[in-house]
Amino acid sequence: MNYRDYKNFSEQTFKQDLREELECIKSSDLNYDSFQNCFEKVLDKHAPMKKNYARANDGTFMNRALRKAVMLRMRLKNKYNKSRTVQS
Repeated sequence: MNYRDYKNFSEQTFKQDLREELECIKSSDLNYDSFQNCFEKVLDKHAPMKKNYARANDGTFMNRALRKAVMLRMRLKNKYNKSRTVQS
C-alpha cells in the first residue's frame, strides 16, 4: 500500500515552493503536464511517498495476544540474526 507521509508537512512552505517552481516555467510552456510534473516534484519533496506492507498472517483467529507473541518472536529472531550469539 502506498501513501504520503505528511508528518513534517507545512502548508506555507509547500505553497511558497510551488509558487517559486511555477514562476520558473514560462507562461507559453504552461500546460497541464508541466503543471502536474511541477506539482508532483514539490509534493514529493514535502510529503514523500512511503510503502506499507500488509501482513498475510492476519487471520480471523489472530487476536491481540497472538499478534504480540508473533511480534516478540520476530524481534528476538532479528536480534539473534544480527549478533549470531545465544546471549543477546
